[in-house]
Amino acid sequence: MSSNKTSEFLIQYTGLKLGEHEFTFELTDEFFEEAPHFGLFDARIKAIAKLTKEETFMEWRFSTSGTAVGDCDLCGDELKLTLEGEQKLMVKYGDEEKELDGELLVIPYDSYHFNLKHHLMDCVLLNLPMRRVHAEGECNEETLEELEKLRYKEDISDPRWEGLQKLNINKQNNGTS
Repeated sequence: MSSNKTSEFLIQYTGLKLGEHEFTFELTDEFFEEAPHFGLFDARIKAIAKLTKEETFMEWRFSTSGTAVGDCDLCGDELKLTLEGEQKLMVKYGDEEKELDGELLVIPYDSYHFNLKHHLMDCVLLNLPMRRVHAEGECNEETLEELEKLRYKEDISDPRWEGLQKLNINKQNNGTS
């Protein structure tokens, strides 16, 4: 499956036999249009959703692997990101739909399809690095230099802190902690 239309991610599970089933998706820029604040583009991610269907519940295992481009947190230039992740979701049947925690979902007994889009999105986005930066020496040096010039440098000496600073220095010189 390669288009990223929402209907592509709707899995009609009522007609599936008990046991294991696998669904494969290609996640591209179109998929991430609903989450522009994450700043991902040029995405090429393969997602696999494995379903184990039982009489009273379903277990979904999601895995994603691929690349996308984002911005470096230091210099703002483009940065190629390698994205890999896995997640698991248990789905049980109940009277009404409710999410009990991040890994357990209750859906109504009369449901017949399940939308994977949100769960695949979570699998990718929750595995983004917290800090996106180039490898050392690969950031745009010109930008870093300009940012350093603009950085606020506080050089205020407060006489109230001088006494404490002297105590701290004396403590270190006496070898105590």
